[in-house]
Amino acid sequence: MKYFNTKRSVLLFLIGALLISTLFFVGLTKAQQENEEEITTEEPTLDEQDTSAYISSPDVTPFARLNQDNQKTLELGKESEVVLGFLNTGDLPFSVQFIRGYLVANIDQPFIVQNFTGSIQNVTVGPEETATFSYKFVADKTLDARDYTVMVDVFYLNVDNDTFSTTFYNQTIQFVEAQESADFETVFSYVSLFAMLGLMAFGAWYLFKGSAQYKKFFGATSTSSAVSAEKLVSFKGANVNLDFIPKEHLQHLKIKSNQQ
Repeated sequence: MKYFNTKRSVLLFLIGALLISTLFFVGLTKAQQENEEEITTEEPTLDEQDTSAYISSPDVTPFARLNQDNQKTLELGKESEVVLGFLNTGDLPFSVQFIRGYLVANIDQPFIVQNFTGSIQNVTVGPEETATFSYKFVADKTLDARDYTVMVDVFYLNVDNDTFSTTFYNQTIQFVEAQESADFETVFSYVSLFAMLGLMAFGAWYLFKGSAQYKKFFGATSTSSAVSAEKLVSFKGANVNLDFIPKEHLQHLKIKSNQQ
């Protein structure tokens, strides 16, 4: 009865572990699929951008560069940074309001494949002053590895609240697939999954080790069969291993055995 209760407990454990492993694997797969979804589902053309409604002020001199040594190659899915320099050569201040960027595919009809997240600034640049801004973006890792044009626009106001827009960065860059490295969360998830599977395997072995099928394929194990016959003595109907009997009791054991 005790063995039956133990088998039932192990069986319930295996069923629970199987359900947990299944839910864990489904959740992990779903999370990976969500991370691989494209950031932008629409593909607006350049004509649909509202930058055409604004002009660039002649009193603004823009300059920009990638904040890295290699200016011609970026990795998909990795954060990149463009450093923007805003030089006000006029006599009146400007208020830099907003920076945004987008990725353009250079095919027959250029179209935007991804709009990057904009950045609110609200910074005033006085006459003959220069302000530096940092704009970070991430190209979607599900995009094809090829050449794309990165464009970054800066929106700013004059003292009359007229809105201007200047494209500070407009460069064609080769995007390559990122060198994948397993992060700690992913490694921990798979280690946990394999640990659960290992526990399930151990539970299955413990549950079926005494069954007839197990004995048929692996043979029955017996403690007495692993001990040589010379080290066994019959005492009260049981085989006793002489290795576990103190020497001073061996003589008494032999006497009792001969009396039977």
